[in-house]
Amino acid sequence: PDARFGVHDEPRVGSLGDAQSGLDKKWPAVVRAAFAQAPDARFVVHAGDLLSDGYDSGSWGAFVAGLGDAAAAVPHIPVPGNNDVRRVSAGVEGGRVLRVSPLWNAHFALPPNGPAELRELEGQNCVVDYQGVRIVALDVNAFANEEFGRSAGARVREAETAWLRRVLGSGSARWRIVVQHYPHYSVVKKRDYAAMRAALGPIYDEFGVDLVLQGHDHAYSRTYKV
Repeated sequence: PDARFGVHDEPRVGSLGDAQSGLDKKWPAVVRAAFAQAPDARFVVHAGDLLSDGYDSGSWGAFVAGLGDAAAAVPHIPVPGNNDVRRVSAGVEGGRVLRVSPLWNAHFALPPNGPAELRELEGQNCVVDYQGVRIVALDVNAFANEEFGRSAGARVREAETAWLRRVLGSGSARWRIVVQHYPHYSVVKKRDYAAMRAALGPIYDEFGVDLVLQGHDHAYSRTYKV
């Protein structure tokens, strides 16, 4: 797991990604180190792959135990990664979708302000405003995960894109931050989500997104504006 905490301007935001492995030993140490560095972090975002299997209740217990006091001390805003979801029948037009386990929404109190058209994916997208910062938690599985059904993926992408434009184009936040699992620019060989980048990049540019936090690569990197 990696931990990145903002250290310059208030409010501080904790960013954690890809806990999934070593939940019993490595994960608690990462959390402790992160909060030792920034004990006044106002909230924490999780860039997906919280677990190796998002439908496993035992892993959820280890994940929460690893957070320790931080589980209740600050709000947590997650986005689902490929390991957090399973392909299930949505029972609606468009066929099978990648959906989080019911345990996801049982562990997080997330605002129900995602795309209204995607009620079957409740909790997988949300937006939070805090002291001049707008945090957009965006589930990008439909853009990058090949397990998504073709027709279902197209429907989800259309709804999420329209919602993303609405939430980035409204409000008076000074800073706009998007959290997603799959990397906009990957630093791992043989990974390049060009279709996702082509769909979302122009929107990020149009609305002046200041920062995109991402996971999946299990590596730390940062770039200047590309």
